[in-house]
Order: sequence, then structure tokens, then C-alpha cells
Amino acid sequence: PKKTVAARKETRAPVSVSVVSTPAPLPVEGDVVMKQEKVTAASNVVPEASLKSVQEPVVEPALAAPEPLVAIAPPPPLPPVPAISDALRGELDGITAAFSRTYEAGNLSRLMALFAEDASTNDQSSRQGIEGDYRDLFEQTNRRAFVFERVNWSADRDGGYTGDGIFHVYVNLKGQSGSNTYDGRVTFNVQKRAQGLVITRMIHTYD
Repeated sequence: PKKTVAARKETRAPVSVSVVSTPAPLPVEGDVVMKQEKVTAASNVVPEASLKSVQEPVVEPALAAPEPLVAIAPPPPLPPVPAISDALRGELDGITAAFSRTYEAGNLSRLMALFAEDASTNDQSSRQGIEGDYRDLFEQTNRRAFVFERVNWSADRDGGYTGDGIFHVYVNLKGQSGSNTYDGRVTFNVQKRAQGLVITRMIHTYD
């Protein structure tokens, strides 16, 4: 029957078409050699500046000739230290003796006459300051003594004199019984000024 024929019509599945890309042709051996030669030639190109630096020799500056050595004359010898005569030594000892007398007596004006205007001590740098220190000491004590022992004098190259020795100090404070004792070393620097020999520096240390 016709209906049966129609029902048996064949149905065909659609055919899918796939496109396959064709690979690029491989380079021929001759082409590869030519490309390698071009790369090699390009790498062998040297910049012009580099060629100049290779071709032109480097000229180093000539070393300057050393300066001739100049002989330096040695400094002149120092003048000899003058010896201290017995008479001068007696004058220097007279300064320490006068210091002891005026200190014990509490005579401030005569004690200050032994010092130069610019004299210095451990604590002061002028005669005015030194005078203030001894004024306070004399006002606070009723008895005192400053004894020098073995003061050795030597001449300085600047024309002055230095005395080194040992001292002993005894003081009785007002309102106290007994005395306080201080021992140590003292150094005097003395120069000759218009008024005669004066103390320019007095430094002491306690034992």
C-alpha cells in the first residue's frame, strides 16, 4: 500500500564537512643556510665608534718630573738655661720667707704685694681673686702657719724661675679647739717685673 511506502522513506543524516588547514611548507635547506648567513653577518657588524676605539692607540699623559728635594735647615738650638747665682737664690728664698711671715700674721696687703697683677692659683686667675680667698681665710681663723720645706729653684728659658717644694699648713678656726694640718707640694713661678721679683703662679697639691 502507498501509506506503507511513504512511511518507509529513508532519512539520511547530514554530512559534516571539516576543513583541514594545510601546514606551511618546510623551508628548503638552501633557504635555511641563507638566513643563517644573514644573521651571522649582522652580528659581525661592529659600530664605527668601536672601530675607532680599537684602531686609535690610547696616549697616556706623560708623568710630571718629580720636584727636587729641598733641604730643611734644622731649628736653631735653644739658648742655654742660665744658672742661678747664690745671690739670686737668696732673693727667691726671700719670697717664700715673706709669704710665710705675712700669712701667719694675717697681713693681707703685704701678702698680696708678693703677687703679680695677673697671677694665678689653683682657683683664681688674678690677684684680686687671690686676695678674696686669703681675706676669707684670715677672717675665719685666729691662728695659722705656712711652712715651706726644701724649695728647689731653677731658671726658665723665658727668663723666669720655678720653685718646687713641700709645704705644711696649720690653721685654727675661730670657735674651734685644736688645729687642722694640711701637707702637700707647691710650685711657684716667679718673674722679675718693675716692682722686682713677684709670684706669677702658685699651684699646690695635697698629699
